[in-house]
Amino acid sequence: MQLVTLITALFITAASAQFQFFDSMFGGHGHPQQQQHQKPVRGPDWYNGLALNTECDEGAYLCPGTMDCVEKPGQCPCPHDLARCEVGAQRVCVSKQAGVKDVCAAIKGFHETL
Repeated sequence: MQLVTLITALFITAASAQFQFFDSMFGGHGHPQQQQHQKPVRGPDWYNGLALNTECDEGAYLCPGTMDCVEKPGQCPCPHDLARCEVGAQRVCVSKQAGVKDVCAAIKGFHETL
């Protein structure tokens, strides 16, 4: 009886190992243990937490797009890889690849017609 149990256990172990080999060899489609990589969710709560935990010196302004501390809102840098155009008391961020001088001149020209 013990011999039958031992042989059965060995057979089940060998069969299980064989199926695991084929499962990993062919991608294991449809099995729940397969892991999926997902990007972390960064919504309003994440952003609010970041803004609330960023400390600026007293009287400084926290730029919403970059989380930089500056003296005045007009001094905020552009996010990512953008260039900054001064238009009156406002700032406009434009792509550096777009030809910054030409785009800024066009924006200023349009702004003056308003």
